[in-house]
Amino acid sequence: MRQKFTTNDLMHLPIRFSLLAPCLPLLFFALLTANPHTVRACALSEVSLDSIVPVGNEFEIYVTLCVGGGITGTTTGANNATRDFAFGFYSSCTPAICFTDFTPTAIGDTTGGIFPGIDVGPFPGIFQTQGTIGYLGLTNDPYTCVNSTVICGRVHQQCDQFFFRLNTIPDSIRVFGIEGAGNPAAGCYPNADMLIDFTSGPTGGVCCNDSQAPQLTCPSADTLQIAASGCTASLPDYRSVVTILDNCDSDPALVQIPMAGTPLGPGSNNILVFGEDCTGNTDSCTIVITAQDTTAPTAVCQDVTLALGALGSVNLLPSDINAGSSDNCGLLILTANPPSFICPNQGTNAAVLTVTDSASNTSACTSIVTVVDTLPPVAICDPITLYLNGSGLAALQPTQAGGASFDNCSAVGISVTQTAWTCADLGVNSVSVLITDAQQNIATCVSPVTVLDTLAPNLICPADTTLAGLNTPQGCGTFANWNAPVATDNCAAVSLVSNVSPGTYLNPGPTPVSYLGSDSSGNQDSCSFVVTVTPALPTAAFTPNLNAPLSYQFIDGSSAGTTGWLWDFGDGATSTQVNPFHTYASPGLYTVCLTVTDACGTDSTCQPLQVLTRVAAPTAPQIRLYPNPNPGRFSLVFGQAHATAQITVHDLTGRQLAEWTLDAPRAGSAHPFALGNLAAGSYFVKVQFDEGLQVLRFQVQ
Repeated sequence: MRQKFTTNDLMHLPIRFSLLAPCLPLLFFALLTANPHTVRACALSEVSLDSIVPVGNEFEIYVTLCVGGGITGTTTGANNATRDFAFGFYSSCTPAICFTDFTPTAIGDTTGGIFPGIDVGPFPGIFQTQGTIGYLGLTNDPYTCVNSTVICGRVHQQCDQFFFRLNTIPDSIRVFGIEGAGNPAAGCYPNADMLIDFTSGPTGGVCCNDSQAPQLTCPSADTLQIAASGCTASLPDYRSVVTILDNCDSDPALVQIPMAGTPLGPGSNNILVFGEDCTGNTDSCTIVITAQDTTAPTAVCQDVTLALGALGSVNLLPSDINAGSSDNCGLLILTANPPSFICPNQGTNAAVLTVTDSASNTSACTSIVTVVDTLPPVAICDPITLYLNGSGLAALQPTQAGGASFDNCSAVGISVTQTAWTCADLGVNSVSVLITDAQQNIATCVSPVTVLDTLAPNLICPADTTLAGLNTPQGCGTFANWNAPVATDNCAAVSLVSNVSPGTYLNPGPTPVSYLGSDSSGNQDSCSFVVTVTPALPTAAFTPNLNAPLSYQFIDGSSAGTTGWLWDFGDGATSTQVNPFHTYASPGLYTVCLTVTDACGTDSTCQPLQVLTRVAAPTAPQIRLYPNPNPGRFSLVFGQAHATAQITVHDLTGRQLAEWTLDAPRAGSAHPFALGNLAAGSYFVKVQFDEGLQVLRFQVQ
């Protein structure tokens, strides 16, 4: 940054400026003993010195010019006129004054353009105008002459600042054009110039036409040690090791950037050394300074407890075990080893914290890391359906309820609040499931348990049965009764529904009976059997009575309700009477048959008849048969004694089925007989003895 100095500040300029030229001491004397002169050319016009700023081997001179009136070429009362003036610079030093910059800068209320105009020459010499600085007057900005002494001035001053960069400080700066010449009405001081006088004595100069830069030689690099108590190294003054040569200036200026004493951080730093001769020619070189940090950081550890996560692992961050590790430079890279732990690492583990600074210096310490599993398992309960068995029981395995549960580290234990289920649990229930891991961390959930009974009941129907019909007003059938099926179920009583109820009147023939059994869960079983009703046929029976030789009366003994009779006496003769008489032509053995008819059907019975030629005394029936009906086994009870008894059994066609002979049956004796398996129906027993013949009828069921 360029620094400005006023005339009062020049005493603080560096000593080297005293070496610029032999005339410079006189210049300093003049600047230090008196302020610059201000000469007014008119009442409101003046020029003054603001400051002198050294820039390298040159000087920037700042002046302010205020124009008030009496400007050459301007007529009284004119507006927007151009007022021209020029600066003249004079110096007795050799060589001549050289300009490197001339930048007039308007800071007042100038409204016109700015044009460079400089006059440069020795003193005394020929004044030559290099150009002009033109100002455009303000609109409605008249100037006036106040009185007879012709004191002229504008309504207000026009002030602007200018600066000039020169190779030396001139003897004087003059302003031309602020005068009354050529404008009698406005003139105040004919031919008077405004002057800034820097010194009353002669002054010298410096190199002006030198364009050759000085030559600098720097060491290429250097190494500095970073302090252990901080992170910087103090930059030395390298100007003493820099060589600078110049063709004109015997003592060129050297500047180090940054300056000596600047703190440098670790790493590479470029140090610029800048050289400038008196003419302003420059050269530079760079020194690469490496600041090294060789101080190891301090590693400080702390013990820590880490909890495993859902995946059964946990990362160890360096910050977890760092307890304030430090370094002189403050920049640390922390690493922890191992970087993570898994389930098998539960318990205490050693972990190493390595601390590395930006210069790769390292140190380490050890921490105890305790790895724990505090995460409960994940309980997942599934809906369950249980089916009761034949005993009405079902068992719930814990894995059925929580088998999908899992843990981050170990297998899980599963338990349920209820394992046995019965018919009382039919429907939707709930069971609590407890999930436990190896560290006794627990989780719970609830499983819906649906208990179902899908087993059908068991029905056992009675066997097919045959019932004998009755000839009643209802018909030839019967009111049938049977035992209900035996029904069993694993859970509940069975509800029975049949197509035919016991006690129903059944007509002759087969009747299918079916039962449907349902339990409380809607499971069903069925069974069936057949009830066959045999028609209520009439029973044909008769007794032949010998009334006279070869003559018999046949007494009907058939069942009640008989409406028709057909007798076949065995000799070709027939009869339809109820109790007919018939006389045989000759004695012998004849087969007599009776066929009877009622509303339910017909029945026939036949008996062998030994036709006799004499008549026995009539006797009461001597023989009784029981039981009747029977299953084909019966007994005969004799009412009186006989010498012999010939016993035969016949079916309704007269066919002989069995024959026995009893010797001397006693009165009151009972004799059993077994016929084996006979079909249900009517049969006759014929008992022949010396005294006569007795025919008995029985029913086989």
